[in-house]
Amino acid sequence: MLPTVTTPLPTLGDVRPEGLTARRPRRRRANPLLRKASRRVDFFFPDSQDQIDPSYDFERESSSPDRVRQRDDRYAHEVISPAPYTGVLLSKALVDGPGSKYTFAQRHRLYRLGVRRFFHLDEGEGPSLATLGDCGAFNYVREESPPYSVEEVVDFYA
Repeated sequence: MLPTVTTPLPTLGDVRPEGLTARRPRRRRANPLLRKASRRVDFFFPDSQDQIDPSYDFERESSSPDRVRQRDDRYAHEVISPAPYTGVLLSKALVDGPGSKYTFAQRHRLYRLGVRRFFHLDEGEGPSLATLGDCGAFNYVREESPPYSVEEVVDFYA
């Protein structure tokens, strides 16, 4: 049988060099960065022309023959309420750059209607969604200079 220890073991608070007095433990201050981290985080959904085809037939794996993508398809914020993101991010390089995902007609429709109408941002329920534009610098990172002038970028954002 093992012997039972009856004297308490010393704790770190009890082990002090001779002559030092015990200090009260300092209260840790809240880190202001952590306090900010608990706030809401904004997430902007980057447009990559991801839409939902409400008429999609999963058994046949096909869309309706009468489907017009821009007219019939829905964005996530039109289907999920409230929207799962703060707003939509639109990249100039995706719209106007080489290898653009927009057809000529889509690009002109976007410029004619504006971002809010093109993406149906005001048609869903819930809080208004924001818009954010960028130049898509990763698309031209290896170029000597940006393919857009300041005026073109300001016009794109306006």
